[in-house]
Amino acid sequence: MKKTGGGAATAGGIDYQNRVSAWVAVHILAEKDASNPWGLPVGTTLEWFRCEAEQPVDDLIVGTSTGGLIFAQCKRTLDLSELENSEFASAIDQFVRQYISCKTKKSGNQPFDRPLDNVNDRLLLITSSRSSELIKIQLPAVLKNLRQQPISNRNLNIQNGNDRERRALLITKNCVANSWSKAVGGVPSDDEFLQLLSLRSEEHTSELQSRQYL
Repeated sequence: MKKTGGGAATAGGIDYQNRVSAWVAVHILAEKDASNPWGLPVGTTLEWFRCEAEQPVDDLIVGTSTGGLIFAQCKRTLDLSELENSEFASAIDQFVRQYISCKTKKSGNQPFDRPLDNVNDRLLLITSSRSSELIKIQLPAVLKNLRQQPISNRNLNIQNGNDRERRALLITKNCVANSWSKAVGGVPSDDEFLQLLSLRSEEHTSELQSRQYL
């Protein structure tokens, strides 16, 4: 269930989500003239988006020219925490439920009625420069490390990482395991962990601003 609240924090979060949506809209209008975001295949363009969609990840869904889907959570400020009531754990919970929901569906009338793949699809956490260093630096490094491992030799260990990156991976794995247990019971296999984490990507406002869309 999506958390509700009020006051300046809620207003700021909604404003940030609107700014991200505007950035996506500009990318759609620019077509091939826009830079290729989120490590998508070369030549991929953004085609459509929905806000507050009726999906586990409900902030923003973006469709691409390759039939890919980007499920995005927009958090203006975020800390890396495995506490069940933390914003990070909440975001991970939505990603896990989205992954499971798509994995258990067969082809249907909706674009998300299929399993996700790590070539064309993304589970995207978009946040601002106000977030912690573990969110802005260490966690993206961890996810990049996992994605760059050869598929035949991919594992959950960080290669050439540091202690902060290992901490970021441990916290993320714990959040995934907790959410998976609540959703379907048990824990994901190593292959399921790797597939889910290889769909993950982080982007923060300073990177968006460097493209002059926010």
